[in-house]
Amino acid sequence: WWSQTWLNEGFATFVSYLATDNVDPNMNSWARLYVRETQRVMMFDENTSWNWAMTDDVTDRDDIERKFGMFTYQKGGSVIRMMEQILSKETFAKGLTSYLTSNSYSSTTEDDLFFHLEEAAIADGKWPQANGPDFSFAEVMKSWTNQAGLPVIHARKTIGDIPSLSFNQSWLVSNEAVSEERRWDVPLTFTTVEENPQPGWEIGLPQAWISHDQSEVFTEAMDALV
Repeated sequence: WWSQTWLNEGFATFVSYLATDNVDPNMNSWARLYVRETQRVMMFDENTSWNWAMTDDVTDRDDIERKFGMFTYQKGGSVIRMMEQILSKETFAKGLTSYLTSNSYSSTTEDDLFFHLEEAAIADGKWPQANGPDFSFAEVMKSWTNQAGLPVIHARKTIGDIPSLSFNQSWLVSNEAVSEERRWDVPLTFTTVEENPQPGWEIGLPQAWISHDQSEVFTEAMDALV
């Protein structure tokens, strides 16, 4: 149980912003989460002296205390928010309801959560996704929960008869040079910058993915794409 404390405390962070958004959408709750939680923990997550995986083994009291830190609360809440954006609010709620109902009065692991979310996503036609990973939802999410750190995504626009965007990723480390390579399954969204941006800033499901087994991906781009 201690190894996956984020299943409790990450949801505590996520639900606090969810409740605020439902009470008063004008509070810009999700933008606040991004600034106060996501950006804050990213600064520490890029440092190998400080970071640790959301899901890892606990062997002593110090590990237990560590589990009640920012990578459980801030990163946990941020990753849960990403799951909701990958699957849509409605499908995420459906899967979460199934997860809670099926496991009431019992303990769970991340595999239980991922199973119910994927089951709901398959039923709603939200998984697998077009241009998405050829893996289970659990495999995709474990690239985030089972390894420390975070990726930086590089985007390059190519002008031609058909403008395109290419994306590649690398492990973002700020405190030392590393020879190890780490990759994630990353959902990608993008929009144009113009008077009437397309598809706009309120983007739904991911428009593309870069998977942990891909070095680079390409997608068509509109002329004014960010």
